[in-house]
Amino acid sequence: MAKINSIDNKTSALNINGEYDLPTSDESINQIMTTDGSGTISWTRPSGIYVQGTSAYTSSIITINNTGPSSLPYKTDGVEVLTASITPKNASNILYIPFLTYYGCSSALSTRGNVFLIQDDKDYGFAAMRHVYNTTSIAFLKVSAKLVAGTTSSTTIKARVGLVGNYTGYTNYNYYGSVGLTTLIIEENKAL
Repeated sequence: MAKINSIDNKTSALNINGEYDLPTSDESINQIMTTDGSGTISWTRPSGIYVQGTSAYTSSIITINNTGPSSLPYKTDGVEVLTASITPKNASNILYIPFLTYYGCSSALSTRGNVFLIQDDKDYGFAAMRHVYNTTSIAFLKVSAKLVAGTTSSTTIKARVGLVGNYTGYTNYNYYGSVGLTTLIIEENKAL
């Protein structure tokens, strides 16, 4: 029977039977647990899966004013906060696309913050997430998607943020003196 030997409250390190040190971080897409032969376990990406990646980020505070969407996210809804482009190496490869932002609102009376992703000049978003505010607060919003690349030509992903309600919202909201980071990542992986 396995016995937890120690838990370090400062680092969240977990040791089992005095032999195995488990990772303290979450894995990323297509990672597996591996050992170094000495009991240290870590997340690694098997060779041959990851092809390439790109990212865009900002720590600027971006104001979002009552810009929708209230239903399906349309390409002109919300405010475009980040874009990133990639030229896939193989049309059958998989694109993994996470978008993360800290989002705050000046009021919370059934206000809805929306984040969504648009590909190239398509009319509607292919991934979306909505957060309903019940108090004036800040939220960490994430939307992610997996797509078959479908092309070896350049493709652009646009991250947009919208607000439904008569209030003002902010990405990277300055809350208690801090500023968050808004990030858009596109990672191409070989189809398995």
